[in-house]
Amino acid sequence: MGPSRNPTFTRPPITEIGVGITFQRPNFLKTAHLGRFWEWVAKDLPIAEDHTPSGLPSDWATSVEGMPLPRLWLCQADGAAILQLQLTRFDFNWRRQSQDTPYPYFAEHAKRFMHYWTNFAAFANGESHDPLVIRSAEVVKVSQIREGDGWNTLGDIESMFPSFKFSVFSGDWQIGGIVCGLEMVSPEGKVRAEIRSAALPLEAGRKIMHVEIKAEAAAVNATSADFGDLEERLKVANELANLAFTSLTSSTVQKDAWGRSR
Repeated sequence: MGPSRNPTFTRPPITEIGVGITFQRPNFLKTAHLGRFWEWVAKDLPIAEDHTPSGLPSDWATSVEGMPLPRLWLCQADGAAILQLQLTRFDFNWRRQSQDTPYPYFAEHAKRFMHYWTNFAAFANGESHDPLVIRSAEVVKVSQIREGDGWNTLGDIESMFPSFKFSVFSGDWQIGGIVCGLEMVSPEGKVRAEIRSAALPLEAGRKIMHVEIKAEAAAVNATSADFGDLEERLKVANELANLAFTSLTSSTVQKDAWGRSR
């Protein structure tokens, strides 16, 4: 089994999936509007939290004093689902709460994202005659792969990531940690992959490999008044994320550790 846009796993290592869009900051939208929109979804997402903005600093909305404006989290009661609102971003994330929590898969998660986006678009369109103009469609997938789940030591990590050839290093070195960033580009969009080792919380001495794949589809043609090709572009972003993950990781580990069947 080689790289695939739509692989099937029975035990996917994914611990978080995010679907999101960015849009040009409209003149009318203020942080107060985000709070008012909460009333539209409070039944599903009853917990509100303020967080620092995400994305590139150049995209942060700022106050008249030049301070970055916050990001509003609207959370499901169990913490598994989070709708993130900024003046230039709209993101919906699912986070695994335990090893037994089933992964919702992209189609299910994207359907829920579109439900919330439809509500937010209706809210924004009711506030202004100028629709929100969407700039990008993104999918983020995060995997925290435990030591023993396809790898045992940092020195043999190339068994999971075949492109990592630590065995060719000269000298008597031991690998103490890994931090790697890649940007992968195709005509359909781009992918940024971050791979790093980390300590496993609450399990002293045990490590994980944190793998974050962020895919952005090119050329979105959509607004809050006309969704255009938004759903198709999100689907492309998901396929790019899958293709990148199955390109970077070993097909043997995909099959033996994560139950890939196609």
